[in-house]
Amino acid sequence: MPSVAPSVSRPVDLGPYYDQPCSLLNAQQLTELGFPADDQIEDEQDGARVCAWSRDNSNTDASFTLLSISIYTTGDPLAAAYQKFNSDRAEDKWQTIAFGEHTVRGLPAVTRGDRDDGSQCEATVGAGNGQGIVILGHLYTYNEKPELCDRLVTAAELVVDAVRR
Repeated sequence: MPSVAPSVSRPVDLGPYYDQPCSLLNAQQLTELGFPADDQIEDEQDGARVCAWSRDNSNTDASFTLLSISIYTTGDPLAAAYQKFNSDRAEDKWQTIAFGEHTVRGLPAVTRGDRDDGSQCEATVGAGNGQGIVILGHLYTYNEKPELCDRLVTAAELVVDAVRR
C-alpha cells in the first residue's frame, strides 16, 4: 500500500458545493443506501462544511444510523487519510483497521473502517487541489453485519455524480 496519496488527474472543483452538502444526496438515495434519515443537521467543522443525517431506532430494533458528508475546499483530506493510515500502522493499530484503496468515478479514494464488526467506516475522495469529500457512516444493529464501507463507496459515487452535473 502506498504511503502517500495518489495525485488527481482530473480535479473537480468542490467550491460551488461547499455551502450545500445536504443537496448532494436525496431522501431516496439515503434510503437505498440503508440510511433513512429522521434528522438532518448542517454545520461547519474542522474546516469543512458538513451535512449529517441520523435515525435512532433503539426503541424498536436496537439500531442507530448516521451518515455525514464533509466538503473540504482546503486541507487535502485524502493526504490526511494516508497520513492517518501510516500513523495507525506505526502504532500497530492497523490490525483493527481495514484500509482500502478505491477509484470513485476516476478520483482516488480510500476507506478506513472497523475490521471487527464493520459498524463504522470513513470514505475519503480526493478531488484535487487540496479539496476532497469525506463520508462517514455509523450503523449499529444487533441484527446484521453491515457492509458499511461498500455502502460508503456507493454514496461517494453518487456524491461525485452530483458535483459533476
